[in-house]
Order: sequence, then C-alpha cells, then structure tokens
Amino acid sequence: MADVDPAAGDAFTGTEPHLKGEVKILGSRFWHSLIVSFGHFGGHFVWSILNARTALFLYRLGVSKSVSSFVMMGGPASGLIVQPCVGVISDGCTSRWGRRRPFLFAGMVCCVAALCILAIASTYAKEENSPSLLVTLIGILALIFIDITINAMSAAHRAITLDVIPANDQGTVNAWATRFGNFGSVCGYLFGEIDLARRLPFLVKNLGLDQLGVLCLFGAFFLILSHISLFVCISESVLIQSQLDERQRNVTLVAFLKHLYKVAKRLPDSIRHLFVIQFFSWFAWFPMLYYSAPWVAEIYQAAMEAPEKQHGPYQISDKARNKGSFAMFLYACTAMACSIILPWLISDSRRHLQKDGLGDYAPASTVFALQDPPDTASEPQELHQDTPERTRRFLPRLFTICLHMPTIPEMWFASQILFFACFLLFTCPIFNAHSVVGAFMLIGVLGFSWAMTLWAPFALLGAMLNESGRVHIPLSGTTENISMAPLDCNAEPVSIEAGAHIVPPARKKGLSIQAGTIMGLHNWSIVFPQLAASLLSSLVFWLPTRIWDKATAQAYDSTGLLFRLVSLSTLLAAYCTWLWIQRYDAHSGSTMQR
Repeated sequence: MADVDPAAGDAFTGTEPHLKGEVKILGSRFWHSLIVSFGHFGGHFVWSILNARTALFLYRLGVSKSVSSFVMMGGPASGLIVQPCVGVISDGCTSRWGRRRPFLFAGMVCCVAALCILAIASTYAKEENSPSLLVTLIGILALIFIDITINAMSAAHRAITLDVIPANDQGTVNAWATRFGNFGSVCGYLFGEIDLARRLPFLVKNLGLDQLGVLCLFGAFFLILSHISLFVCISESVLIQSQLDERQRNVTLVAFLKHLYKVAKRLPDSIRHLFVIQFFSWFAWFPMLYYSAPWVAEIYQAAMEAPEKQHGPYQISDKARNKGSFAMFLYACTAMACSIILPWLISDSRRHLQKDGLGDYAPASTVFALQDPPDTASEPQELHQDTPERTRRFLPRLFTICLHMPTIPEMWFASQILFFACFLLFTCPIFNAHSVVGAFMLIGVLGFSWAMTLWAPFALLGAMLNESGRVHIPLSGTTENISMAPLDCNAEPVSIEAGAHIVPPARKKGLSIQAGTIMGLHNWSIVFPQLAASLLSSLVFWLPTRIWDKATAQAYDSTGLLFRLVSLSTLLAAYCTWLWIQRYDAHSGSTMQR
C-alpha cells in the first residue's frame, strides 16, 4: 500500500514539497478500515455526552435558554477556526511521526484534561444550591475547550483517513466510521440513562463525582482506548520540505486565508455543491443534536410530573433528564442499526457511467442548475442531452429509483425528506399533543437520517478526493491558472497551465495531498450554519420572554417552534441533493463499498 516512492525525489524539482516513505497499516486489508475508523467510537462517545448534557448542565448552573444558545456557539465557532487551521498546518507538518498523528495525540491529551475539569466543575455545581460565578465560568470554559480539542482531533482523523485509505475503500472506511461513531453514541446515551452515581458508589464516595462527572471519566477512558490503534498500528508518509524561504515557513493570517480561497476556487463543482448541501443540512441538525434531550425532558416533566412552582431558573428533574438521555439512546440505536444495514442495501452508482472516457465526474463546465450551460461546445453530446432530460422527468426518475436499490446520494436524499417531515409535522401541536411516547418515536426515527448524514457526504467526498490524481496541485509556488478539467486517471492528458505539474505515477496525489485543507473547508460548510442556527435559537427562546409573562413563556414549546423553523432548511438540502444526483451521481465513483 505504497503512498509514494521514496526514491522518486530525483524526478522532482528540489523546491516542491512531497511525501516520502510508505504508508503501512498492520494486518490484512480487511482490518485497515477498522483500525483507521475505530477512533470515531471515543469521539462520538464524548459528543453524545455534550449533546445530551450540555443544555441540561447549563440550566443547572442557572443559565437561561437564550444565553445557553450563545454558550453552545462555542462548538461551531471552534470548528470554524480549529479545523481549517489544523488541516492547513498538518498538510505542511514535517514530523517524523507523520502529518496527522501529532495533532491527534495533542488533541486527545488536551480533551482528556478538559473532561476532567468539567467533571470537577459539575461536582461543585451539584454541591452548591446556587453555583458561584467561578464554578459557572469553569464549567463553560471546559465545555468550550472540549469542543476545540474534539474539533482538532476530528480534522486530523478525517485527513489521515484520506491519506492512508485508497479511493476504492473510502466507502468502506466511512461506513465503518459511521458504525463505530453510532456505537459510541449508543454507549454514551446508554451510560447517561443509567444512574451511574448509584451503581458506582465508590466513585461518588472517593471522588465525590455526580452523574456528569462519571460520564466525563468514561469519556476520557474510551477516547484514549479508541485512538491507540492510530498511534500503534499505522505508519504515515513523511512530508519533505526543502529550499523553502522564510516567507513560506512563517505563514501570516492573510496568506492562510488566501491559501484557503485558492484551494476552494480550484475545487471541482461536484465538491463545491456537496458543501452547499451540507450547509443547509447542518442548519437543521444543530438544534436537533443539542435541544432534543431537553425537549423530551420538558415534555416528560410537563406530562408526568407536577409542575414546579419556583422563582428561580426553570429546573428539570433528574428523572426527566434521564428520559431525555433515553430518547437520544433510542436515536443512537436506530442510527447504529441503519449504519450496519444500509451499506448492504446500496447499489452501484456507476450504472449510468458514460462511455466517453470522462470517468468519475461530470465536466467542470457543468452547472448546478436546471438550465443548459451557456457554453456546451466542450461537453460530450451524450451527457449534454441526457442530464437536462433526466432532470425534467422528476416523477419517472423516482419510479426508476423504486425499481433498483438506491445509491448513497439517493438514500441521503430520502433521509433529508424524512427529517423534514418529522420535524415539521410531528413537533406541531396539531399533530402531536406533547405525547411522551410520540417524542421518543420522533427522536428515534431520526437516527436513520443521522446515519446517512455521517456516512454519505464523507464517503462521496473521500472518493472524489482520492480519485483526483490526474491534476497535481502544488503546495507552494505559483498556484494561479490551474485548469480544472475532468478529474480522471484514465482520461486523455489534459491541458495544465503554469503553476501545475505533470508528476510521476508515484507522486500523483492530486487534491488528496491537501486533504487536511479541503476537509477544513468542508467543515466550514458545517459550522457556519450551526452558528446561524445558534443565533436563531437564541432569538426563538428570547422572544417568548418578551411577549408573555415568565410562567407562560416557560410553558410555551419554543423548542418545538425552533424545530419546525429549521426543518425548512432540510427541505432546501433535499432539493440541492436531488440536483446533485442529476449531475454527478452517475459519476460518483466507487463509494458504494461495504
């Protein structure tokens, strides 16, 4: 599984950064995907703790709903900065341990420390009737620092997956990543449902920890356990940088942003449009992940328990909190089951593959719209005639999907339609009179959509990046005027202007050599909508307090209203996914591996 040829340096100019050495993963090919993807178990275990407990923890600290929305912006904000920075810096890392693993190790150590701090803060908050300002600040900072470190680990982990796994196995490794991630979420939500403080009294007696504190300890343990294989079983290629001037070594903020812009500008249309889908999709996912557990807890407390008459912040009982965690447990179980079953129900998206030598992608000139491109002279006539016709024939296309097993993009499209229908209809008082069982069923069903959200975009993006070896994009030097012709290793030679190089076979890495940077850009399409959704959440939670009195505002289902509003964004994501299917699904490559 050679990545580059160690002896290929003579064929290169001495000024071009390049990879040297051989990628090695212990075990047979079957074990490679498992070794690389197992780290997602620990990461999602920690994420499940944050998703189910962050809002409830902030409420316990006395933070209002509207203010807690601003606090939870720390996660998306850290992803906005951390992931692109880690991607770009790791792309240029020359450590003898490889480009990605040093960042994984540093992120893991810092995340474990932040989890321990959060455990201590939660313990002190429980002991105090009214948590002090210091405890509140420490708890909030610990939450933000966990978000930062998890984002750093995620960026490095996704990048190393693209580095060491070939294109035809990207679907497989992302399917296993989804399975391990969902299994980690199941374990996290299950542990949250169990009264750990009562079942593990020695932790309470000796360390004085509460439920959240014990969860943090388990999160730290599983985070370390799941990432050991990445440090022990994998050997990365090493980046060799020679004859670089100081201006290239000391990158300024302006140069960093300019580099991101140039990389984004050179991306194929299929990848850019995938980012658009992610933007609209994650605008709806952020409220679902962070507010589903409090929403179920509030419904349970309103239906099953006597309302609490108090002048302090709205309090949710421990039993109601556990019911919220149980709903998320059902959701994680559904996601895990879907991540196991769905890969075996996916068909090969090459069924419409053209015989015109274009390989895996439609031309870069293909536009993401229903109209014909203005300039069609350079497009193959067959593709130009076929795509608009299939786009206009919407219902016949739906009928053909029913006659064959769906592809990954088609299943992703179906999951978005399901998300929209569930959130728009079943959180509405007309259809759901705050039924506890109905709330459990709603959150549980959305596990299917979550499984596809974790799998589909990363599998498609990974395959597109690894199959882009036709064009080599320099890591330094001039980068303008690179012709982004159809990316295909089997096509005829393309015209490449100044700034790009035809490289030897051993050095054909294409876009994948900048996997960290591109994954950082992909993360921007995820975190920007989360920031916007967080602001919308604050507005939705704040307005009832200004319109009605305090008791009426607390009784109003503002979270349900938020869910209905963001579901409209999922409908836009589904529409964009359908357009993506029309243009690129026939050329999406070998992403259907199980």
